Amino acid sequence: MQIIAIIALFAVFFLAFGGFAFYAATTGSEDFTDFQSFFTDLGTTTIAVCILSFIVAYILYILGAMYLKKSFDGIGNYTKVDMFKTTGLVYLIGAFLMIILIGAFVLFIAEILMIVAFFSLPDQRPVPTGAPPGGPGQPAYPQQPQQQQQTGRVCPNCGRPIPMDAQVCPYCGKDFRPK
Repeated sequence: MQIIAIIALFAVFFLAFGGFAFYAATTGSEDFTDFQSFFTDLGTTTIAVCILSFIVAYILYILGAMYLKKSFDGIGNYTKVDMFKTTGLVYLIGAFLMIILIGAFVLFIAEILMIVAFFSLPDQRPVPTGAPPGGPGQPAYPQQPQQQQQTGRVCPNCGRPIPMDAQVCPYCGKDFRPK
């Protein structure tokens, strides 16, 4: 959405100011720098188009930032890395502040936070338990099995606790029977 906003902004600017060259070529004017006659003939249409393009691009950029925040919140919930949620919020604040141009600096900070968030991802995804974030009526995540108190053996192949009398590991299938 943000890319579309930027493309739309440049397209409208190109059409608005490219229209100046088209106007000069169709009227036979040799002077391409005569802005006074261009604005006198077209009035405030070009300025209105520029303002309108800024408004449309700004709205599209904010909508894109809202979807980006929603995506980062989902990634944060899934991976249990809260830095993603912070990154999404900073992106949204930066998009709102683009109107006063300090938003570019805030978006740069959001990019740095996103890099930090990706580097702080765990090696393995945490297993969720209980009800999913979707709320009631949704199927619950499977409960993690309760570890039985084992005071004995650990499978040397997979590292999981196994019963003392096990002849084959129930997890990885390693055979402990004498050959």
